[in-house]
Amino acid sequence: MSASTPPPRVADRLLQLVLRDPEWRDGVVGDLHEEFATHCQRLGEGRARRWYWWQSLAIATRVSIGRLVPGHTTRRRWRQPEPESTSRWAWLRDVHHAARALTARPALSAVIVVTLALALASNATVFTLADALYLRPFRFAGVDRLAIIASSAEQDPLADKSSVAPADFLEWKDSVTTMRELAAADFWDPNLSQTGEPEQLAGFRVSPEFFRLIGTQPLYGRTFLDAEATPGQDRRVVLAHGLWVRRFGGDPSIVGRLIRLNGEPHEVVGVLRPGPSIPYGAEVYAPLALTDAQRVQRDRGFLLVLGRLGDGQSLIAARDEMRAIVERQRQRYPDTHAKREISVVTMTRGLSDQGAGPFLAIWQAAALLLLLVACANIANLLLARGTERNHEFAMRLALGASRWRLVLQVIVEGAWLAVLAIAISLPLAALGVAGMRRGLPPAVLRWVSGHEFLRLDMASLATTAALGALATVVFSIAPALNASRAVLADALRQGGRTLIGGRGRRWLGTSLAAVQVALAVTLVVASGLILSAVDHAVNGALGFDKSHVMTATMQLPDRVYATPESRRQFVDRVLDRLRGMPAVNALAAVSFLPYDGASTSRPIYPEGQQLSTAEVRRADLQRATADYFDVMHIPVLEGRALSDADRHDTLRVAVVSRSFADRYWPGDAAVGRRFRIDSEGPWIEVVGVVGDIVHDWFMNQRRPTVYEPVQQDPSLSLSFALRTNGDPLSLAGELRRAIGAADPDLPIIELRTMDKVVANKVGGIDYLAKALAVMGLIALGLALTGVYSLLAYLAARRTQEFGVRLALGASRRQVMALTLRQAVQITIAGLALGGVLSVVLNRVMVSALYGLVSLQGWLIAGLVVVIGLTALAAGYLPARRAADLDPTEALRTN
Repeated sequence: MSASTPPPRVADRLLQLVLRDPEWRDGVVGDLHEEFATHCQRLGEGRARRWYWWQSLAIATRVSIGRLVPGHTTRRRWRQPEPESTSRWAWLRDVHHAARALTARPALSAVIVVTLALALASNATVFTLADALYLRPFRFAGVDRLAIIASSAEQDPLADKSSVAPADFLEWKDSVTTMRELAAADFWDPNLSQTGEPEQLAGFRVSPEFFRLIGTQPLYGRTFLDAEATPGQDRRVVLAHGLWVRRFGGDPSIVGRLIRLNGEPHEVVGVLRPGPSIPYGAEVYAPLALTDAQRVQRDRGFLLVLGRLGDGQSLIAARDEMRAIVERQRQRYPDTHAKREISVVTMTRGLSDQGAGPFLAIWQAAALLLLLVACANIANLLLARGTERNHEFAMRLALGASRWRLVLQVIVEGAWLAVLAIAISLPLAALGVAGMRRGLPPAVLRWVSGHEFLRLDMASLATTAALGALATVVFSIAPALNASRAVLADALRQGGRTLIGGRGRRWLGTSLAAVQVALAVTLVVASGLILSAVDHAVNGALGFDKSHVMTATMQLPDRVYATPESRRQFVDRVLDRLRGMPAVNALAAVSFLPYDGASTSRPIYPEGQQLSTAEVRRADLQRATADYFDVMHIPVLEGRALSDADRHDTLRVAVVSRSFADRYWPGDAAVGRRFRIDSEGPWIEVVGVVGDIVHDWFMNQRRPTVYEPVQQDPSLSLSFALRTNGDPLSLAGELRRAIGAADPDLPIIELRTMDKVVANKVGGIDYLAKALAVMGLIALGLALTGVYSLLAYLAARRTQEFGVRLALGASRRQVMALTLRQAVQITIAGLALGGVLSVVLNRVMVSALYGLVSLQGWLIAGLVVVIGLTALAAGYLPARRAADLDPTEALRTN
């Protein structure tokens, strides 16, 4: 049968007589002709002609009844069911009609797709980050059976996991039954030399069972033997695969050769297969050789202990057993274990950044809020377009379509939009993830477990697809319900020229716009609070001046610089070379820089106070040269600063911080007091009190600190600091040359300004703040677009009404007020809801982010006012356009 067979002419003539509106008549007849041609090909001419007559009579009857009985719509009792052979292809027709409906308004469809793509890309980026850094930072077989066991004086989720005393570890190994095996590791970052540029490596000393416990096998050579875990037999190393390729060119013959670490030869006994760098980005491993004194040590913990659960054992069972073991230790060793607590967590939780969870949760919540804003915006746009499509919906009802079919049609159109948005969002998310990975400071990469998994994977793709499907349902519900409630007779009678939708539809659109404003307020306030907190952490009252200071950080090898005199001589050689430089105002050496994240603490025993081991509190210990307080601009509050006269053969002295003095001698003068570091150490006299400094942005920590002269107690950890009036980076070359001249084999771990030290420390929270700021701005832009689009659409639909009002004498101000009143209602409702949500979110952030964010009512109020004025400005533009209408032209508008 030819596809060009004409439909019944009498039926066509009937439609020509009944359908008076030319545009509508042409649409109806055109669609019927297309369907008739399809039926002719599939069913034959006879059945197609009968189908055409049924549809024509149905349309004619409904239209006639609609004209004779206003407001009445008859039931479709006479509708002939579609033939079975065509119903199988109904979904294809729905997909085709949906695509055609979207291409009919390409600009609107493009806006919707881009809006949804941005929201989906934000969610995909944040989910990928959370999945890699917190949910699944380790991805190898059996990781779920590994646990981290930590010991501390009190329960603290942020406590250092490297906290187990050697004697406790050895006892646990013999006592525990729920763990198949225990292994221990200790930080050991050796300096590699004689193979190119000197470099400090991330390393650990590990017990021989460590590699067996985590399931890592050597690619070449072997791992450690039990006999090598003894002093004198421990100059053996196993190389991680990444280091082997990077520094030794992947040469298999490296096994059995000697490499120089910390100035001493070490034999390479093995190279590991490619895999996770555990723990904390380790590149090189040496045997953990405990001395006899360490094997009985219980008062100081420094070991990271890992365990593998036995067959059939659970983490809960292991935790209960370890608590029972520690309880017995409390009774046997009351001096050291009276307040001892135990923590048994999965390796994923134990080695991941404990502060990352709340940050990433807030970040993901913000991304979901942005998606809700986008869905509300899209729903409003589709509602507006749905009102314009009332004629189309009426025609489809007249053709026999069910209301469910109209709902399905709108959902299919939403699915088309979601598919296109997902396709665009994936490359955007890939760019976002790549930017996140590139932006991570190199200094913190070691401590960010899972950063190697920062890429889009199947989990990210599945999550994006699921969110896209969910968004389709969310933003399609309102337009679908709108389509299902279409009233055929009203649509046919009004002709759509002045239709602006019923009160319920206007209320729904206004509510969606208000919700957009509220969610945008919430996101903007959240980002503003965190940006304010970051600014306070970087530029607030730190207790020191970070500007115009150049620093260099290094670690002296313990065997090369085994004696205090060798360490003193090294410091003197570097400082002597730098003294007299015109650009240097002051220079000093210190064991740890503020905000660097590194520190060492020691138990303090003040004179005249009898304390048990469990009651002793610890304080940070710094070794500094005389000019350190001048370089960092730390004020001396009492007594004097350190002096060049404080040498190793003079009275042991120290300068303490204000918080240290208040802790041990509250209300009394600290100068002249004495204390010991460690119970058997020499007495140290306090000669001065200086201001507290912020060591870390976490909890705004100002820890009690002791500053000893470098000459009296030189440290292996060392940083040089130079203050200048000009650009501190101009001193980088001279500082590097001075250190190289003092020891050519000593690598500089970090060469950076003090501004950079502080910026690196807040890098993670700064990421969160900037991301939230971007999301907040996007949400605000979408909300303002939604308000503007809704009011512009409603004003355009009321063009004839405004023309009549103007013609009857209404002022332009009155016409403007009609439109602006809706903008005010939307803005007030959105700001009220957004203000409540912002206060609630602020309280959550204050508790979740460890005190970093503080309640700032003035900031919340200021942002709410600014957003409110911006929203009113968005509503003012359509109102002004409506007031400027020419009444004559407005009355002619269809």
